[in-house]
Amino acid sequence: MIKVVSNAGPPIALGKLNLLHLLGKLYHNVYIPKAVYEEVVVNGIRSGYIDAFRARLSKPQ
Repeated sequence: MIKVVSNAGPPIALGKLNLLHLLGKLYHNVYIPKAVYEEVVVNGIRSGYIDAFRARLSKPQ
């Protein structure tokens, strides 16, 4: 099985398209570092981006 570590780009882009679930379908293990989670989710929610709420489904590793 392929394990993937993601930077902020894929969750942001897929969240905007409402396709964030595809990461889980393409790769069994997707690791989102804490700094990336904070950039995408925490800062995104503060800024009012709706896709940040979608990305919140995953807890930081």
